[in-house]
Amino acid sequence: MADYAHPETLVSTDWVAQHLTDPKVRIVEVDVDTKSYDEGHVPNAIAWAWNTQLADTVRRDILSAQQFEALMSNSGIARDSTVVIYGDNNNWFAAWAFWQMKIYGHSDVRLMKGGRKKCLAEGREVSTESPKPAATKYRASAARDGHIPGARSIPWGKAVSRKSPCARALPASSDRLCSAPSRSRPRLPPRALPWRLKAR
Repeated sequence: MADYAHPETLVSTDWVAQHLTDPKVRIVEVDVDTKSYDEGHVPNAIAWAWNTQLADTVRRDILSAQQFEALMSNSGIARDSTVVIYGDNNNWFAAWAFWQMKIYGHSDVRLMKGGRKKCLAEGREVSTESPKPAATKYRASAARDGHIPGARSIPWGKAVSRKSPCARALPASSDRLCSAPSRSRPRLPPRALPWRLKAR
């Protein structure tokens, strides 16, 4: 994993298998909901549902500091816990959880490389038991502000407007971009993106 800017934030399925009973490690599966988790998950993993536990459903935003503290406390996570997150959809929602943990200052949070798909493809042990970790009294750090250098803040309403810089780069046939099935959505050319990450 030496080609990654921060290889310490990724762990292999082998690493996870070797730390299933490590009291300092908390393993979390993150999906849109917990249906996949209920069918089978990494032993000793707990579940977070993206649609109810990792988003403020009223403000339609990330969790507040108080909500985040409650989630961590109820999940048995302490400030010094190593938290390993994985999920379906190529770790899409796991990355969302990872991001929020970093926003609120959790120092040791990692993603399981390959996510749920890789774990199942390798025939790894799965469990249907849901652990009940002892609650903690987690205290979050102040939320970190900031953005990717050079990024612009574009509200969602403007981003989908035909007047936005991103939308102007789309072909005329993309008027129904938001409601079209994902397989028929046109791909934005690189120049249409508001920012691009440089690969290392």
